[in-house]
Amino acid sequence: MYKNNIISQNIMVSVLMTVYRDEEYLEQAIESIINQTYSNFEFIIIKEFGTDKKTEQILEKYQNIDSRIYIYSNDKKLGFAASLNKGLELAKGKYIFRMDGDDISVSDRFAIQIDYMEKHPELLLCGGYTKYLYMDGRKGSISDYPITSEDIRNSTLFYVPFAHPTVCFNRFALDKNNIKYSEEYRTEDYELWSRLVYLYETANIPQVLLKYRIHASNATSIYQTKVDESERRVRANIVRKFIPKYKSNYFDLGNFRSDTDLRYTEEILYQLFSENRDVFTSTRFLRRKMREVYFSSSKNNIVTNPFRRYWKNFSSLEKNSFSKYFTDWIYFKYHSIRDLAGED
Repeated sequence: MYKNNIISQNIMVSVLMTVYRDEEYLEQAIESIINQTYSNFEFIIIKEFGTDKKTEQILEKYQNIDSRIYIYSNDKKLGFAASLNKGLELAKGKYIFRMDGDDISVSDRFAIQIDYMEKHPELLLCGGYTKYLYMDGRKGSISDYPITSEDIRNSTLFYVPFAHPTVCFNRFALDKNNIKYSEEYRTEDYELWSRLVYLYETANIPQVLLKYRIHASNATSIYQTKVDESERRVRANIVRKFIPKYKSNYFDLGNFRSDTDLRYTEEILYQLFSENRDVFTSTRFLRRKMREVYFSSSKNNIVTNPFRRYWKNFSSLEKNSFSKYFTDWIYFKYHSIRDLAGED
């Protein structure tokens, strides 16, 4: 319905934003786009059906100010993922940048990401770091995400590997592979990453590209239970990609109800990593993440001595036998001292 197969030779960048009731922070978000140091872009804003009057007034104001802004109104409620897909089909630029209506892009974000993508034409997408802006007065921290395609593949099973509003897509690659968001998941971005990172090269630039606002109206905050459920579904999809016999619709990495649940998760992870060493290459990363799983479980009295438990189940994944046994010995001594000291 919206498909425009012609990529404009005159537009390098398409910026994609969806809005609903974002009036509180929308002006700052738009200002951060129209004041970018790189100026050759179109700014596509999808206005969801039912948008409040104040948001509409803000959009109208900026559309009159800046001819690069194009506003499209949904004539019925489509939802976030469907609105994004509509925007993808409308975009004309070589690169598509995501942006949300309550965040702030740094002024040279476009210039940084375009330069990076031009130097790495093999990439389907790249994201970057964010600085959190807490609306309750807390000091903002800087997020860090896995940088290389290899690290991103290793980490995606455990957590979301990109900050969605920092992402820049290669439009040619999207069209060639008919890539779009799924409308069946609350975590539509995580579901998309779970499909892409194991098929294409991706990256994160280790630089703050966006100020990410944390407030009570965030969709993640409002629908946290549904978000958690959706993330477990995404993880199950990843597991099934490599272990087709895995039948569950969910794959959990915490809140285990019994030691049996935890042991089953260990078995699946061992199979996943041991049979796909070309994909899951970092045993060190697995060890760190499993330690977090074990410590979380320890709080519920499910398992103790997490390092010992790790080595019992996963040490055979170490490529170098000397390294494996030496590291095993170090951790054994470490826990012996902790045991003598009366620590868990």
